[in-house]
Amino acid sequence: MKMSRAKIVFLILTSLSLVMLAVSVQAAPPVGQWNVTFYNDDAGFTQGATQGICFEGGPSKGTWYSTTFSGWSGDWWRKGGISDTIMLKGNYDSGDGNDGAKVELLNPSLMTGSWVEWRDSGLSLYWFQVRLNKQDTICDPPALLSKPQAIDPAAL
Repeated sequence: MKMSRAKIVFLILTSLSLVMLAVSVQAAPPVGQWNVTFYNDDAGFTQGATQGICFEGGPSKGTWYSTTFSGWSGDWWRKGGISDTIMLKGNYDSGDGNDGAKVELLNPSLMTGSWVEWRDSGLSLYWFQVRLNKQDTICDPPALLSKPQAIDPAAL
């Protein structure tokens, strides 16, 4: 079966568009305001807290801070510099609480992955699955300590 030139050009342009779309997700930095929802990494997959975080910097690394939990912040970077894998590390509770995460940028407004929290004493270790939904390209300011808050940002 012989294809017309117009059909061949259409197929080539469609293929290039799909490749460009895939690259655009990869190239899009996570910069902006996000909500992260925590789910206990157990059989019940119980939903925990949802917190606001802001990613700054980019396109391959930067910092983040919480817009809803005072004193919670850290660094982020793309694994390998250009991949859709975003790594995070951070601290809360005056540095006694620690976070580490590996999430996948599924599209410019959705990331999912694993999150771990631990204390410097080593007595507490919590594993979570997380879902991050982008809210805006402009971030809210960092949370201020104006009322008592949970000891752990993932706690309700």
